[in-house]
Amino acid sequence: VAVGETKTINCCGVCRKVKVTNACAKDIFVPTRTSSEWAEFRSNKPSCVELSSCTYTLTVSKTGSGSGTVTSSPSGINCGSDCSENYNEGTTVTLTANPSSGSTFVGWSGDCSGTGSCIITMNSNKSVTVTFNISCECSSGPCCDGCHYRPSTYVCNTWTETDYGCPWGTDCGDNVGVRTRTNRRYCSGTSASCNGAISYGSWSSWSVADNCSSTERCADNDPTCNYDSSCASSGAAFCLNAMDISCQTYCQWNGYSGCDYVSLYTYDSKTSNNAWRAWVYSGGCTYTYKGAVNCNTIIYDQYASCCCIGCPGIMAATVCHCK
Repeated sequence: VAVGETKTINCCGVCRKVKVTNACAKDIFVPTRTSSEWAEFRSNKPSCVELSSCTYTLTVSKTGSGSGTVTSSPSGINCGSDCSENYNEGTTVTLTANPSSGSTFVGWSGDCSGTGSCIITMNSNKSVTVTFNISCECSSGPCCDGCHYRPSTYVCNTWTETDYGCPWGTDCGDNVGVRTRTNRRYCSGTSASCNGAISYGSWSSWSVADNCSSTERCADNDPTCNYDSSCASSGAAFCLNAMDISCQTYCQWNGYSGCDYVSLYTYDSKTSNNAWRAWVYSGGCTYTYKGAVNCNTIIYDQYASCCCIGCPGIMAATVCHCK
């Protein structure tokens, strides 16, 4: 080793830095052929030669989907940000993994392995990798993607709500209405269950769910019309013979205030005991109810037949219910 020079000599498992100071008059020969020669030189070196321990570099790197830090004992590494440190030869360094909240320490690789503390003896440069992964919050459920909770913007349930009502009123003959809306429920972002906020959709326009006759009324939350005896005529009922006239006019001609409702019937030899037959004809004729028309509708010949006298040939009947 030349005067003023420093060299690292690693012989037979022992490493030293050899510095020949300017106090030496000449270059110094360092024997390294055998361990005994190397040991003898270290024990009886010239006074102008300085020996110091060799240093090696320990480097830590991080990988995985999570986060965390690695610290060392003796100190020097806090990775974090300080992930490399030089240590004297022979130093035993213990590395400890510290996962962040929401992360899990998976293990070591490189010059360490396993999941415990990493213990390294510094006799050469060392490199260690630590793996941190994000901890799974859940494994299943409508608001779980297999590991994490779905965000609060994720729709976990959709359903259609149906509402029956009386948008056109509740008078006799007013129809039953129906409307629908689509509702959504969201994930909470903190649970695998579908238990977040509910967003109610806008109601559709009303449409007719059931057509009520003049003797029926609509009721909220009921999809069908219901018979109401108060809607039935309190006056008389007349079989309207063929003529171009409305039941409204016909009832007024007969001294009533007006028409309550109109029934249309057709002849049916298989039907008997119709409620209106007794005051239409007391014989063996039978008729079947077919519907209702507006009191102001003109009843033409083709809509009415004489139902008051005899059955043969009678195919239709218009009955005016007066009030």
